[in-house]
Amino acid sequence: MYFWEVIIMYRKIMVIFIAVFIASFGAITQALFVFLLVIVFLIINMKLKPFTQVALNDLESMSLVASMITVYCGIFFMQD
Repeated sequence: MYFWEVIIMYRKIMVIFIAVFIASFGAITQALFVFLLVIVFLIINMKLKPFTQVALNDLESMSLVASMITVYCGIFFMQD
């Protein structure tokens, strides 16, 4: 899928959108929205397998999982 890099850029724009416009609801809400966004894109990436090489699909999936773990740990440590 030659347009997949544009989809990745839209994902990054959505993260920035969440950081800017959801800031008034608090950090936990922002983190949950980002967490859900990453889960959605991980599912899409695993179903569509947009890259021609298996290694690139795996690398993109692993990077999304690393992002999910990072956001989850952030949520975990922000809780009282």
